[in-house]
Amino acid sequence: MAAIRLHQIGAAVTGPMAEAFSSGAEMLFDDTCGSVPLSELIWILLHRPPPPPPWWLEQIAFAGEMLAFAQAAQQEALAEAAQRQALQGLNALKVGLSAAQTAA
Repeated sequence: MAAIRLHQIGAAVTGPMAEAFSSGAEMLFDDTCGSVPLSELIWILLHRPPPPPPWWLEQIAFAGEMLAFAQAAQQEALAEAAQRQALQGLNALKVGLSAAQTAA
């Protein structure tokens, strides 16, 4: 769910931030779904309620949506602020995934 949402936000924005969101989505997908067989993922989806979204997703999604709005309205100051906020969230995500891989 979180990886899909990040990918959708990446499709809504332009420039280097689109690549950053897509990269974050790929990292998250590879970390959470990449090692689970497809048949097991389908079984989980059919037999269990989906887990709640991670706490950080709402913050990153809001920053991404604000960035898409600012880019569409050509509001440079708002776009820069939203970009900084989104980058902070994406960097925290990458650090968290790296730490989890190191601990495993």
